[in-house]
Amino acid sequence: NLVWSDGETANKTFTWTIAKKAVDVPTFGSKTYNGAAQTADIAASSLYDIEQGSDWVDADTYTVTLTLTDGDNYKWVGDPNPDGETATVKELSFTITPLELTIGWSDTSFTYDGAAHQPAATPTNAYDRDGIALTGAGAQTNAGGYTATVTQITGAGKDNYTLPADATGEFTISPRVIEVEWGTLTHTYDGKAWNPAA
Repeated sequence: NLVWSDGETANKTFTWTIAKKAVDVPTFGSKTYNGAAQTADIAASSLYDIEQGSDWVDADTYTVTLTLTDGDNYKWVGDPNPDGETATVKELSFTITPLELTIGWSDTSFTYDGAAHQPAATPTNAYDRDGIALTGAGAQTNAGGYTATVTQITGAGKDNYTLPADATGEFTISPRVIEVEWGTLTHTYDGKAWNPAA
């Protein structure tokens, strides 16, 4: 007769565990604001469901929710919990970053008139929905060459944009041409120096 190594002959019961298969957490990058709804680029899989918003437009950080379709047999890679207590839901952050503005400058040439002047700065790649405008600094009065700088983005959608590293524009104020009106231009010789009055 056969016996167990411990000398017993009675039936023995063994317990074993089939470990859950680990599922890689998908990775994805951020996107730049484009005036339309955007979602994270996540590869579809039969192992998990993806939940994202359909109205993620503005520059911000949003939460993507992934849920394992078979939490009894699968777990997320890196889940520190025992197999029987694994979390089926994984929340990941998806970011829409602000768009860097490009700036157009107009009215960059002036003629001296005693008043302060500076060129107008306009965002050339902004979206109409945001109604943004630019505030500049650097107004000058005297003739010369100068640099104006955009210092602020204003408007309801201003948080969807950032200023470029170089937000400056050059402008000039030209000297004013003086018109001279002369008085009497003829004079009878009297032996003394004379010149007409201006």
